[in-house]
Amino acid sequence: MTPAPARDFASAASSEAMRTGYRLVALALLTLGCSLVPTDPPASVTGAQPIHYTPDNMWAFLASTPGLQRQANSLAEAVDFSDLVVVGRYVGVERGGQYGEDATAVALIAVDSVAKGVPNLGSDVLLRIEFILVVGSPTYPEKEFADLQRSIPKDPALLYLSSWQSYLGQLNQQFPGWSARQDLATIYKTIGGDGAMRVVNGRIDPPSYVDGWPTTLRGAEVEALLDTIRSQPTPVPTPAP
Repeated sequence: MTPAPARDFASAASSEAMRTGYRLVALALLTLGCSLVPTDPPASVTGAQPIHYTPDNMWAFLASTPGLQRQANSLAEAVDFSDLVVVGRYVGVERGGQYGEDATAVALIAVDSVAKGVPNLGSDVLLRIEFILVVGSPTYPEKEFADLQRSIPKDPALLYLSSWQSYLGQLNQQFPGWSARQDLATIYKTIGGDGAMRVVNGRIDPPSYVDGWPTTLRGAEVEALLDTIRSQPTPVPTPAP
């Protein structure tokens, strides 16, 4: 299968801060991945040796997002920032796009429960979350993509999501390389580093790399938390002047 056609993301980004945010988060994620999987040398060092990512790593990939987003300070804010809050399971990955020298992949998620919003699913009844896979690669990173394919986790996660359409709309900038896409309303991203919380034996297990409000949910029963989220009032949009 050939890589997706290049969408020239790098040249489309009119803000250097946008690109820097991508690179810093991706670099931090790769560093995290290597520290959590000490038996496998980094792909950038070996170039060939397969890596099996831990479940925390795989959900962390989804939480690697550009730095130009609002930071949630509470569960209520995280829900407010999200278009969609679901519990879902990885069932596979698809190749994403080549944006200049940055590449993405797409997680295929089976939705188990919905706490907020109405998910836009594909014809295969799966949710799609596009995330950064590699930065600084002139061609699509087939080896790194194969590492993802062999590392699909079994545990589900609680996901706080917005569509790429709504996220790019918040930036109030023009991104020509993305504007031609017709799927941005149906492709999602997490709201940030706290946007993916693994569920183990029916209880929330926040990632080790986040602090603050997510840690207060550690050990909470996911069904009770979903009920709490569903009971939150929906904000009424303020009419435009």
